[in-house]
Amino acid sequence: MRSYYRKEIEIIEQMKGWFEGAFIVTVKVNKCKEADTYILYKPSERSDYHSEILKSKDEILLTKAQARKLAKFAKLYFVQKNQKYHKKIVVFSYQYKL
Repeated sequence: MRSYYRKEIEIIEQMKGWFEGAFIVTVKVNKCKEADTYILYKPSERSDYHSEILKSKDEILLTKAQARKLAKFAKLYFVQKNQKYHKKIVVFSYQYKL
């Protein structure tokens, strides 16, 4: 989801209603570009801000290298049911072998 000048906490608050008991991952646009990915702005019925991160304009699945780079830049949030979100910054490459 694009932030479009909204604060990250506002975005998480909106999304936590959709994803209770789940993880939400955020990545900044400049980091997506740094990972050499293609960002597709794709509004949905639920969100005018929905976007997708793709391998390229013509291909959907990311390469392993793109996925690793994005994982290094990602922020991970766990949304517990009926509670405020808990923020954790995670560098996935330290936890998972991609």
